[in-house]
Amino acid sequence: MLAAMNPEIFSHSEQMSPRAGQILLLSGDDATARALYSIARLAAENRAIYVLDGANKFDAYWIARLARGWGSAPEIALARVRLSRAFTCYQMRELIARKLNPPASSAIFCLRLLDTFYDEDVPLADAVRLLRQSLARLRALARAGAIVVMTARAPAARARVVLWNVVRQAAME
Repeated sequence: MLAAMNPEIFSHSEQMSPRAGQILLLSGDDATARALYSIARLAAENRAIYVLDGANKFDAYWIARLARGWGSAPEIALARVRLSRAFTCYQMRELIARKLNPPASSAIFCLRLLDTFYDEDVPLADAVRLLRQSLARLRALARAGAIVVMTARAPAARARVVLWNVVRQAAME
């Protein structure tokens, strides 16, 4: 439950530093919380933020609480965030490939990106193809100057581990 989390758990030394030109992958139990912290920080610093949410994890209340704690007006910080949710990998790919046109200096956060691709009703070959297309677009946006941060978790089904490996590889390039 992110709304109940203490924002002070993130000391400056523990913060990730997303940079333009790279794709940063966050994983682990606290990946979404770390991403939300960065979203709040960048929004409070007047950066345009684009959030693509693949698992309904965006917590506007927590962002507002952090912004207020830093002396920023929560409504102004939240106005800098453009949120889109995807419920299937087809929707996620469409959001990334066709709907996402941020200015070069923006930050793009893909929360739980792989959750939609792990759907076992989608043929694995289709999921891999759609994921690679999505990652190619995110790489192009990063090269153009955007900050790109993805959160993801390893799959429960062994058959879908290839997707996890594709995302890990993209973050290492």
